Amino acid sequence: MPLRMHRTVPERVRSIMSSPELLNNLTAGHPDVGIRLVSTSYPDMRNVWARVGRHKDVEFPALFFSWAVELPANWQFMLKLPTTKPLLRTVAKIATAAENLAALLETHKREIAFSGGRVAFHRVMVRARTIRAELAGEGGEPDGWSYAAAELTAPPQPTLPDFLRALAAELRPRHAPSNLVIRPTKVKDKNAERTFMVKSLATFFNYPGAFGAPSFGVVAATVNTILDAKDDLLDANHARKLADGLF
Repeated sequence: MPLRMHRTVPERVRSIMSSPELLNNLTAGHPDVGIRLVSTSYPDMRNVWARVGRHKDVEFPALFFSWAVELPANWQFMLKLPTTKPLLRTVAKIATAAENLAALLETHKREIAFSGGRVAFHRVMVRARTIRAELAGEGGEPDGWSYAAAELTAPPQPTLPDFLRALAAELRPRHAPSNLVIRPTKVKDKNAERTFMVKSLATFFNYPGAFGAPSFGVVAATVNTILDAKDDLLDANHARKLADGLF
């Protein structure tokens, strides 16, 4: 039976639905999630798409769709992560290693330059595109022209040490990362997955470039559809309670 989509589904999302390969990749092999979000069999999504489609950025609906269809896979990934404190310790070690490497590169930049090393970030990015094949013996490093072309066409890029320091700063944010904030304290609770999805979508809509505030009616309808809920359906008030303290 051909898929019947709500008339309110924006064109950018329709184009995604027309590509089975793209839909399969976005949904981590579970295209049924994407199908439910646009299907007329789920009437609550009609108003969701009408609301999302009014955004001034024509790409916003596709961004919302991508965020929504990835939630089930993100939840499964989150279940495999260590608890918050070990996770933060691991990330802190990575940040420290990035800072140490940045300092080492600056301390020995003459030696690196003498040995032919290319430390400009744009050159690293050029080679990064082929490095896996190169290390696997399936290709060589980019030729000199590839590096020169990047220099001519790309705006000035930060040095690699500055990139590493920026990475360290991002790994040590002033506030707790949103993925940790939205992670339920009891991941084995029967409603933990639903709570995670509510908080994740509320965070998405709260971004200044999105709605600038969580739209809990939209959040509730979307989560019900993703989970294909038949009983104990979320409503706006319940979704608001699940996200209490998030903002």
